[in-house]
Amino acid sequence: MNSHLDRNWDNYEAEAGSARAERAFSSDQVTKVRTIAKVLGSLSRREHIAEVGSFTGYAAEQYARTPGVASVTCFDLSETALLRCRERGLKSSSWNADGQPCPSPDASFDVVLAPDIIEHLVDTEFFLSELHRICKPDGYLVLSTPNLAFWLNRVRLLLGRVPWSYPGVSSQTKRDPAIDLNHLRINVPAEWGNLLEACGWRVERIAVYSLLDDQPMSLKMGVLKLIDRVARIRQELAFGHIYIAKRCGKAAAPTLASAGSAVS
Repeated sequence: MNSHLDRNWDNYEAEAGSARAERAFSSDQVTKVRTIAKVLGSLSRREHIAEVGSFTGYAAEQYARTPGVASVTCFDLSETALLRCRERGLKSSSWNADGQPCPSPDASFDVVLAPDIIEHLVDTEFFLSELHRICKPDGYLVLSTPNLAFWLNRVRLLLGRVPWSYPGVSSQTKRDPAIDLNHLRINVPAEWGNLLEACGWRVERIAVYSLLDDQPMSLKMGVLKLIDRVARIRQELAFGHIYIAKRCGKAAAPTLASAGSAVS
């Protein structure tokens, strides 16, 4: 286990074993999970699905109900979380996705779901190459991650504050609650699109999601939600993006000179 995972491990294991913690975590994910399920239902092939970073399987359980889905395999590093997945009737397998090979054979899945995990990883190229390997030819990757250029982040920077979800200056200490000490990489669609293409994925479209949709209502939050719904009409201003990419060619590690085709 690398040091990034190790510093959060005890808390993650405790949350995986707590129904209350699961409810609190999943309450922020309702809109994103619903959007991913809708994307999944729109794909031409979706019989065998993998979800990487499934936690307790609360979302995978919903994906399994999508018409056309025959099986969902959950991958997580926590045995406590995987036990909860199995209790839900889901297949499960242990995988440290940050640098270790996936235990599944080549071309095992029609769709690989990777919701909000890549921003936590050191070796993103290896991760995407492993997803490429376990995905069937012409299969799909559905990957979500927060957007550095989120409209509220632009406002916060103008005010001299840290963007939401941004990694801090330390792995343990922060002042601003908007900082996420679990994150390593936050960026914009052009960079994520370039990385995906370099690793053997062709981005076909991008959907958006916002954690603001699932926040408890207040006067301040009501104003933010209203602005957010208008701002995210421009895709580049959304809180987060869901990349729907098709497996193509070979997974090749990108180089510094790689131009790629930027996704804007």
